[in-house]
Amino acid sequence: MIVLLLMSCASGVSSVNAFQSETELRPDWVTYKPIDRNYYVGVGFAKANNDVNYVQTAKSNALDDLISEIEITVSSASVLEQLDNSDSFSEQYKATIKTKSKAEIEDYELISTWGNNEEYWVYYRLSRSKYKMKIAEKKRTAILIASADYFNGNTFLTEGEIPSALSSWANGLYAMREYLGEANITSVAGSDSVLLVNELYNRIQSTLNDIEIKTATDEVQLNRILDDDEVVPVKVNSISKGNGIDQLTIRAKFKVGNGVVNPSYTTDDNGEFSLVLSSVLSKEPKQVVLVQLDIAHMIRSEEMKKEIGALLDGLQLPQKELILNITKPIVYLESSEKVFGTSEGSTAIADHVTKLLSREGFLVSKNRDKADLWMQVVADTKKTKQSGSIYGTSFNLNIKIIDPVTEVETHHAIIDKLKSFSLDYNRSSAKGYEKAMEMIENETLPKLIKQILE
Repeated sequence: MIVLLLMSCASGVSSVNAFQSETELRPDWVTYKPIDRNYYVGVGFAKANNDVNYVQTAKSNALDDLISEIEITVSSASVLEQLDNSDSFSEQYKATIKTKSKAEIEDYELISTWGNNEEYWVYYRLSRSKYKMKIAEKKRTAILIASADYFNGNTFLTEGEIPSALSSWANGLYAMREYLGEANITSVAGSDSVLLVNELYNRIQSTLNDIEIKTATDEVQLNRILDDDEVVPVKVNSISKGNGIDQLTIRAKFKVGNGVVNPSYTTDDNGEFSLVLSSVLSKEPKQVVLVQLDIAHMIRSEEMKKEIGALLDGLQLPQKELILNITKPIVYLESSEKVFGTSEGSTAIADHVTKLLSREGFLVSKNRDKADLWMQVVADTKKTKQSGSIYGTSFNLNIKIIDPVTEVETHHAIIDKLKSFSLDYNRSSAKGYEKAMEMIENETLPKLIKQILE
């Protein structure tokens, strides 16, 4: 039964040996790995006493050993050598091809097995000529597909259909994904012979180099508090032809600073779209929004992204940096701070809030007319129960944000019944103020600022 099981796991079996006795001598192929000019050879081993799946482990190791003999090289004329990260990507490419080879390899033969109570060995081999013939046929098919994509991309480019041209060339690269490290010379549509993969990649890059992204203005002056969305017109042109390019996917994100910007757009018939900025969250005085071509439309599937995504990531994409010059919002602050309903002239909360607002990129002003927002702070303490020599108080805070134009409350925050205890009411009240200022710094004011900016 073991013999039959082993025979069923390979496409051809020349001989299979069952378990050998403890005393039987090891065969030569176990001691010395065979070398054969006509075959790739793989010998695998597993410990029989530690691994319940030792037979399968030995087979897998033998197949790995066989594949390790199949040399994968990266030609100096290949597209991989054009990349800035050519070394790391070449290693990734080699590892990927090895993995795919193990999953797809066929026609290897199980020559022999040997084992005892402690060891199990497997001996595979694969005809070099058969393997190379199959690889050559597979490559011919890939070249035919990629050549058609190359030709179609050129046609789309001539007709001004840039997105379709880019997608066609990317499809060609995907068809040639297993041969990226080779110098694939072929003739396309009667033209002179070209390095097909290199030409596909270069066509994409040269087309991208001809795309220009222009914003209506290079710099935008913004108050950090936006009354409405900031809209910036953007146009995407062909440099050589001067016309707009439609149906291109564009992405936008903060490169410096932080905020909310609509991340994805598609150009209209004139190559235009409107970039929409909804909020500025960072206090940096100069921030940058990066507007860049998105090549995601060229990648049709997750499998395609997995196979050639790293290659496409090496492309230089057309982009534009939009500078945001941020002015600090002006806050008019008024406060009422009481102890047991009586004002004692303290401005502890107001002073603390002023310091925190300044730290967060706001200006606190006494000029109400020039303020971007009004902030009202009302604080008070109340006496609660006395237990022996312990006196309790509760602290209450209400912060209102008011629109200076409409004088309508837009946001608010509260601290309700914050309890404190001490040896008398006054010390308990002071302790309540201290605890409240800590809450204002760590929780209340950051949440309120976030709401205001968003």
